[in-house]
Order: sequence, then structure tokens, then C-alpha cells
Amino acid sequence: CQKIAKIATEYLAQNEENKVHFLAFSSGKYDDRKVAEDITALCPERNLSRMRCVAFAGNVNEYMEEIQKCVYLICTRFHALVFALILNKPFLPIVYEEKMERLLDEIGYAGVRLYYENLIIEDGILGMWKQGQYSDEKMNQYLKKGKVFFDKLDEWMN
Repeated sequence: CQKIAKIATEYLAQNEENKVHFLAFSSGKYDDRKVAEDITALCPERNLSRMRCVAFAGNVNEYMEEIQKCVYLICTRFHALVFALILNKPFLPIVYEEKMERLLDEIGYAGVRLYYENLIIEDGILGMWKQGQYSDEKMNQYLKKGKVFFDKLDEWMN
């Protein structure tokens, strides 16, 4: 939590007009809302009015609209990475599970990857993300495969 708080604090210091939204995808065993609270508790009080937690409430379209408002995404969850790709948002992946690594490999991602287990936050980390650090061709292939999967799922459910 301390390292993510440092990233949020640095971002707010460099971008006085912006805010930080913690996107809470999970509310089960690992409750992202609780983690967001823990992170904000570690941030300077002057920043708290510019931070909020946006929890997934079951409506994917509404959640995507919230994510669309974001300028950058620091992806500490697989679904945050997926939404960043779908919405063509600049992102900085913090890899915590192999599925994130596989997705980044599959789309030909060539940008910086940070790893949760040995996360080192350096000055200037916010300059590491850039839009389009992956192969558009591989990304399109990946999206087509996903569409086929969901089309088949829709057929099965109807």
C-alpha cells in the first residue's frame, strides 16, 4: 500500500488539476475498497479531497464510463489492464499474477512492467507509461478471439 500511495502522491503533486480514482473491482476475499482506504490513509491529508474509490456495482457500462474519465491507469488488477486496453488508455502495469504477464505478452507489449512482489518506486515513474506500447495487430487478434468467445457464450445462454 505504501508504494501505491507514493505513486498517487507523486501523480497529484505533478498534476494539480487531476484526481486519483482507485478502481475497486473485487469485493470478495480481497476487498479492493479496503485496500483503497488503506492507501488513502497513507497519503498526505492535503490530497484526500482529490482521491476517491470507485467500486464496481454490477453495471459494466457504468463502470467503463467511470474508467473512460481517467487520463492514465495504473493497473494492479487484471481487469484494470483489460479496460485500459479496450478504452485505449495509457497504462502502467503492476504485474501481480501470471495472467497479467501472459496478456501483456500476447498483445506484444513492449513497455515497462513493474512486479508487485519486488515493486520499487523511483522518481519519475509516472513518465514510464505511454499509449500504444503494444502491437496493434496482436491486440486486434486478441480482441477478435475474445469476441468469438463471448458470441459463443451468448449463443449457449440463449
